[in-house]
Amino acid sequence: MRLAIVAALLSLAASGPAYAQKATLPGIVGTDDRRVVEPGEYPWSAIGRLNTSIGQRCTGTMIAPRLVATAAHCLYNRRTGQPLRPEAVHFLAGYGRGEWAATAPAIAIRRGHDGPPGDPAGDWAIVTLAQPVGNQVGWIAPAFALPSADAAILRAGYGQDRAHLPMAVLGCNVRPAGGGRPLLAHDCDAVRGDSGSPILAIVDGRIHLLGVHSGHGQGPKGTIGVAVPATAFRDAAADWPESHPPPARAGLDPVPTATVRALALRLRQPVPVPSMAALGRLVEKPQ
Repeated sequence: MRLAIVAALLSLAASGPAYAQKATLPGIVGTDDRRVVEPGEYPWSAIGRLNTSIGQRCTGTMIAPRLVATAAHCLYNRRTGQPLRPEAVHFLAGYGRGEWAATAPAIAIRRGHDGPPGDPAGDWAIVTLAQPVGNQVGWIAPAFALPSADAAILRAGYGQDRAHLPMAVLGCNVRPAGGGRPLLAHDCDAVRGDSGSPILAIVDGRIHLLGVHSGHGQGPKGTIGVAVPATAFRDAAADWPESHPPPARAGLDPVPTATVRALALRLRQPVPVPSMAALGRLVEKPQ
């Protein structure tokens, strides 16, 4: 289904300047460009927190009515290295300030690793929920190819410094990591707690999930974000539905009218034009 870029993105502008704190947290690239967004608006309603019975938490994204994409390392006991059982995992969609748009426990987990993840290429997991939460909050379909250069790239999640509010950053860049690795490199701000958060692309009014944030690595000239592309879990579902906003009866706001240009004007910034030069200098090996 064709989706115009949701006016929920305008909450990036309404929230004022980026979160005022010194860029001291690992994963912040330059200045901290994250902004608080409204979890009751799509696409943020389709993003939520994955809570576990042992106190670990990460970010996840509805990618179908009952499926949540996240990072595999979120679903292991960090102390024992053992995988968490599904009954230890609960998803809170559209979570904000102790409330949520919808919630359901996990009933199955499919991981890219059979053991504790070490290779980032396998750091993905698909969580099956007991109820079709996506029918209430919407979902964001995976994209199995990188978009054209005019796509708007963003990332949203629940970082360690704002664990009870989603924060998003717009206008970052993503590219293949190179070196023959099936990974994506990105320069989106992301901190601890943002593991499993979505790297999203908006092209011609459609929003898609490019991959899930795994962590950070060192390029030849600095720190880069690392994400597992959606192609890694292409076979985890038989048929991927198109992205879908929440239904009107859900009481959430699908606001299907904004455009990237309108958003950029509200932010008093130029229209995002991805430039891969800076990210390329980090990823590519020096000559």
